[in-house]
Amino acid sequence: MARVLILGVTGALGSFTYDYFRHHTRHEVRGTVRPSSRDVAAKFFQDDPLLSFEAGKADVRSLLQGDTPDYIINCIGIINKPAFTQDDVQKVASSLRVNSVFPYSLTEACANRGTKIVQIATDCVYSGSRGEYTENDVHDALDIYGQTKSLGEVHEERFLNIRCSFVGPEIHHELSLLEWFLSQPDGANVSGYMHHRWNGVTSLQYAQLCSQIIDKGDDFFRRIVRTSYVHHYIPNGSVTKRELLESMATSFKKKCTVVPAETGPAIDRTLATVHHDLLKTAQVGAYPMQRAIGDLYDYLRNEKLYQRRFS
Repeated sequence: MARVLILGVTGALGSFTYDYFRHHTRHEVRGTVRPSSRDVAAKFFQDDPLLSFEAGKADVRSLLQGDTPDYIINCIGIINKPAFTQDDVQKVASSLRVNSVFPYSLTEACANRGTKIVQIATDCVYSGSRGEYTENDVHDALDIYGQTKSLGEVHEERFLNIRCSFVGPEIHHELSLLEWFLSQPDGANVSGYMHHRWNGVTSLQYAQLCSQIIDKGDDFFRRIVRTSYVHHYIPNGSVTKRELLESMATSFKKKCTVVPAETGPAIDRTLATVHHDLLKTAQVGAYPMQRAIGDLYDYLRNEKLYQRRFS
């Protein structure tokens, strides 16, 4: 059993990963929440003694008081929804503190403690001009989000960056693609872009991967980090955004019509990989996206945190 600290448990990925580890692993799990989100956390995780912490403002060393975690899963990040530009000085400054500087501060604070860090990295470090990006491709994003996330990919022996894009539920906002889609009124027409390609994962698949990495132990972690500080996780086949929305409509029984669309420039941020250590149990691109979305829905229907919405 490992001591696992999950950062950001009211965000989309953090809340899901935290809940998964609490109910489906044998590990000792703690989580962090921003002081401004404590009421939200109390609503969903009533009995859990969550740590108050705000990345970019609080002393990182406060995370390591008491029993030092064996693993930290960093799910904290400033995302690009709603989109922002360099003119938004406050948002840019926050993004630099949280997306770029905080991962290094965390690594520095964990020095000599033996704590390993797992962090989600994004496909948005790539412009999307061609697709099939591997770990060896140069980051070419020009937007603030992609650039700040690129800077935050720590290259250090205790730090593993898992690059993927994910879809999943939220407990607080409706910013994600899934939540936006489910919030549409029945009978609505929604645009499904046929010239946008994607091969991300569900939040369930990401949480399961983190659990598998920790279950395999420290030697496995060190081996894959020695191979590369960044690994692309791509178990699912690629789809268009139209096909992704249609999969959501089918699995979540959403009565919307996905209308084919090709407005704006084509975007292809599909990932490829030159490293297969994370995928020992799954052939790259072999799992149908429709099945992955269906698995997520089946999971949500049976989890206390989500079943009121999805059962």
